[in-house]
Amino acid sequence: MSASVKTPGYWRLLWVLYCKEWFRLKRNPAAMMAAGLIVLMAFLVSLENRASRIAQRQAQQPCAVVYSLETPLIAALKASKTGQTTRFIQLDASTLNHGPKYASSISCVAEIQESPAANHGQQQVALTFRAGDLNSPQLAHLSRWVLGKVATLNPQLALTQQLKPLTERKPTPTTLGKIDLGSDQAKGMIGGMMIFSAQFFICCAMFIGFTGYERERGVLQALALTTTQPGQMIFAKLLFHVSVSVLTSVLIYKIISGMPWDMMLHFAYFFITIFGFSSMGFVAIATIITSLNRTQTTASLVGFCYLMLMGVIFALATKIKAFALIKGMMFENHAIQLFQMLLYGPASKMQGITMFYHMLAIVVLSNLLWLVAYQLFKRRGWRMG
Repeated sequence: MSASVKTPGYWRLLWVLYCKEWFRLKRNPAAMMAAGLIVLMAFLVSLENRASRIAQRQAQQPCAVVYSLETPLIAALKASKTGQTTRFIQLDASTLNHGPKYASSISCVAEIQESPAANHGQQQVALTFRAGDLNSPQLAHLSRWVLGKVATLNPQLALTQQLKPLTERKPTPTTLGKIDLGSDQAKGMIGGMMIFSAQFFICCAMFIGFTGYERERGVLQALALTTTQPGQMIFAKLLFHVSVSVLTSVLIYKIISGMPWDMMLHFAYFFITIFGFSSMGFVAIATIITSLNRTQTTASLVGFCYLMLMGVIFALATKIKAFALIKGMMFENHAIQLFQMLLYGPASKMQGITMFYHMLAIVVLSNLLWLVAYQLFKRRGWRMG
């Protein structure tokens, strides 16, 4: 009497293979640390971006001229072109002497105190310049403007100057580099490259490392001797790498863009489609590389050469039309363009059409690459030899 062995269903076996990939990742914490490092870089960029926006906002705030008496100097300042965009505040002399507290909307102040002196009838002018950041360009412009007017009206004035910080004001945040992260275009460029780098590492480099090791050690061939089919193996790997990549990409996008979670959930299908198909393209490239190379070392080297070749094509595409045509047929080009547009958004109907074009190109090219990769893995990708 023979005992029948119950074969697990297709989807249950697929789930087991999918969980196997997660346990494999758990045993390789360095891979997760590398992905976490990219997310940390996105967080640092978001801090720099926030500091740049605060600096720009404060740069747009008006300066103020504070005085106690209506004098020819004050009249000349009000009549000038710069005076039309400057706030003039009149306070009594006692309040001005004790250092008044200014509103948060004021970024720099020029306090002017004029009084006649007994010394040969010479008039005295005391100027006190205040700012949250004493090295700000606004303060420099304000001081040049006021001092220029003083010298024009009466060069013989007894002039005294002081430079003090604004009361209870924090200095303007400074940026780390020369790139203006406050602009949407710079934010889209840097954020898009971070999402692209995360997807390449998770879906291409990590796939080559994990799958190349399993193929070289015979793990995939041993699985093929069971009820597991090669198609189930590669499909489980696709689901694993794409899911990790989508989660990481959404997290980087959230950090850099600052979009609320409820709004991101509203467009969840849109993000899953874009990040999912771009990740699938990288998995397809990694599958082709792994299937054509027997050892993990060789596959990793070819993956690095693929990355370098991509950079060469992108660099030469601006000068040689043939490379521009090749670049247009690469899903990586459409992915980078789409990631950048996602972060600073389509400002017109034409840009919305361009975004739809890049999205359609990613879907088509990724599916074509996956079809080739799937057939190649089923024929030889799981074999040791």
